Amino acid sequence: MTDNTGNLGQLMRVKRIQSIWPSEPQDFTPWLAQEDNIAILADTLGLGADGLELIRTETAVGTFRGDILCRTTGPSPSNVLIENQYGRSDHDHLGKLLTYAAGEDAKILIWLAEEIREEHEAAIALLNSVTEEDFQVFGVEIELWRIDDSAPAPRFNVVAKPNSWARHAKEVQRAAASRKELSPTQAAQLAYWTALQSRLIAARPPFNPVMPQASSWIQHSIGKAGVGLNLATSRPANEIRVEIYLSGETAKGYFHLLKQEKDSLEATLGFALDWQELPTKKDARICIVKSSSGVAEPDDWANQHEWLVTTIIAFHRAFEKPVRSLDRETGIMLG
Repeated sequence: MTDNTGNLGQLMRVKRIQSIWPSEPQDFTPWLAQEDNIAILADTLGLGADGLELIRTETAVGTFRGDILCRTTGPSPSNVLIENQYGRSDHDHLGKLLTYAAGEDAKILIWLAEEIREEHEAAIALLNSVTEEDFQVFGVEIELWRIDDSAPAPRFNVVAKPNSWARHAKEVQRAAASRKELSPTQAAQLAYWTALQSRLIAARPPFNPVMPQASSWIQHSIGKAGVGLNLATSRPANEIRVEIYLSGETAKGYFHLLKQEKDSLEATLGFALDWQELPTKKDARICIVKSSSGVAEPDDWANQHEWLVTTIIAFHRAFEKPVRSLDRETGIMLG
């Protein structure tokens, strides 16, 4: 057996991130705001790489300026505020974080520093324990590491976060209570999506599978607020569907922007899409439909789920970059 240990490099931590980013507002904040880098942070927080969409940097709140304002990209988008700090966390930045959050109506707060002090971990824990479940505060430490003379690589360590165990327990209790009130159709829908989720997780998709629910459709994030990557069943029409669903004030504008790339998108997917502008609604849809009995025929669920899983992964790969590149102001204007 060959001993290759002599070929291994030495892992070394860069002691001061300021040696790489001299200025926090001028160097680090613009770096973090880049799509690939904020995706790493979002994934570390459990939001998925598509979980955050940048709104702006250095946002003014009264006489103060918050570092980065984002929004989550799930079914109910929330504002996310990121406050960056070099060195050890301090009371001043904690106060700023809360002030900015109030000014921007942010529901998720991320305090990023080289070191989160123990007393600030306790403060974050207190905030998470006394606030509503949709209000979440994270304390995250940023580190830089290199192997020998390699380029430095960032690593985010979450050192303070919402008490997921307590919140999960509440969710389980609510789910148990709701199941007692489910109609036969809702119970079948919940079982349908639960079975699909297992298959989707096994396929290791490039997005975070969502929790099953008792409804005819479920929505996944694809990196932009107002854009959902959806799976749906329709009992009256006897069909199952994979779709990009566009909602809100940007829906029609985003639809027209994406339709400009129709040929490229359909070539990538290998099949034609149904481009539904839905003229009587504010929303719009881009989808592919398959005739199917849907929830009503459990013996066919495995076949349906195979098609849904394969197709939604293909949709994500084809649409992710075009969707991320959509400009919100242009979408509003065209809408």
